[in-house]
Order: sequence, then structure tokens, then C-alpha cells
Amino acid sequence: MLYQASELSPVRLLMNQIKPPQLPVFIGSDSTNFKFIYESYKEPILKRIILCAAVFVLVFMFVLLINIVKVIRPPQENIFTWFERSGALIGASSVFVEFELKSIDEYLFSASMKFKPDVYRTFEKYVRYKELLHRTALVFGIVGALVWSYGSPLLYLLKNIYSNFC
Repeated sequence: MLYQASELSPVRLLMNQIKPPQLPVFIGSDSTNFKFIYESYKEPILKRIILCAAVFVLVFMFVLLINIVKVIRPPQENIFTWFERSGALIGASSVFVEFELKSIDEYLFSASMKFKPDVYRTFEKYVRYKELLHRTALVFGIVGALVWSYGSPLLYLLKNIYSNFC
């Protein structure tokens, strides 16, 4: 059966009803509400990076103080016990930071799908900070596990080495 030019075949009718999916609309610096949308991504990423860095610094300072300053330590506890406990604290802080870095990953992935490449390049510095924090969390986790499990023998060893040389 031949169709006239004015008639449509059933296949063509079906093809006219199926619409292709909408392509994602990338936001550029010329888009309306660009500043608001950009800040809604940048601000949470920056806050979480600062939080992660602050956790590392505060835990490091606390561990240093608790092991050096005798006034902070309870009088019935010795330095060996507190050194081991500080390893657990260091390990727990690395786990916390890794959870926070996962949310940063999600923000960065979402931003890579939302913004044009020239705009997304401004997020590259946060990617570098995140990678540095990942490495720091790995080091904190390994050191924390070693101190937590082998803290007392390590301190005894250091004490003996120090007493032999001084």
C-alpha cells in the first residue's frame, strides 16, 4: 500500500509522539542566577574542607597536649595508657573526615554535571584540597591504628633509646 505525501505511516506517527530526552543545560557565568547557584555549591564545599582541616589540627593539638601536659591527664593514669587512647582518637578523626570528604565528592560530582567546563575549572582547587585531606586521613588512620595497638611498646622503646643516649 502506497501512502500519499499528505498521509503519515503508523511508524511516522509513532516517531512523532516519541520525543528525544532533554539534554542537560549547563550553567555558565552568563546565566541568570549564576552567582546564587555557584555559591550554593562553593559554600558547602569550602565549609566542609575547613571543618576537615580543623578536625585534624584540633585532634593533633589535643593529643599533643594530653600526652605532654601532666595537669590535663588524670592523676591515676600514666602516659602509656593515654598514648594508646590518643591513637584511637586519631583513627576516629580520620574516619569522620572521610565521611565528610564523601559529601564533598558528591557536591563536586553534581557541580561537574551542572556547570560549563570553564566554570567548573574554578572547583579544581577544591579537588586538590580534597585529595590532600584524603591522604592526610589515610596517614592519620594508619598512625592512629599503630599507636592504638602498639602504643605502650613504642613508648617503652623510645624511653629506652632516650635513656641510653642521654
